Amino acid sequence: CIIMDYVRIGRGSRLRRVIVDRHNVIEPGECIGFDPEADRQRYTLSSNGVTVVPGGRASYYARDSLERSMGGYSE
Repeated sequence: CIIMDYVRIGRGSRLRRVIVDRHNVIEPGECIGFDPEADRQRYTLSSNGVTVVPGGRASYYARDSLERSMGGYSE
């Protein structure tokens, strides 16, 4: 597996032969890379059987989330 920066992987998630691009959240208990047909419906599947999860939303890791978790943000 290749996991890029700013990816959160929930507890109990299982990944096999997966490339996860930046700014993604893998929900707890999710399985990616084990069922090619299910992966093909949601993600891109290469000819070698590698599942590619495209880039997510960058705003998840922006200042909005810092305000909620740290009680405020200032520069």
